[in-house]
Amino acid sequence: MSVVTETDRIYLRDAQCRAFDAGVVAVDEAGRVALDATAFYATGGGQPHDTGTLAWEGGSAAVVDVRGHGPVEVLFWPWAKALADADLIRTKVNLIPEWVTVLAPTSGSRCGGS
Repeated sequence: MSVVTETDRIYLRDAQCRAFDAGVVAVDEAGRVALDATAFYATGGGQPHDTGTLAWEGGSAAVVDVRGHGPVEVLFWPWAKALADADLIRTKVNLIPEWVTVLAPTSGSRCGGS
């Protein structure tokens, strides 16, 4: 795991990002995972968080919640301990329903990941 003092919030510069790679910064007993970068928008200001998936060598899982904690954003995932030794996380962000019609022509956009 790497050390990061602030999560790179990809969504601030690319709101259409639907896939990216990230490193695991921290995993705790409560099932919280901090990544060094994220395109998952956190719950806040009345907007619900993004959902999607995390995938790593040997497994994958759904993102069930995203929260901001100061400069670091945290994904909540019940089986987070499985990520503790992962070198690279590949992610996919689902479109929230109200964005589907707005972004439909460009929803194939990719950033950061492959």
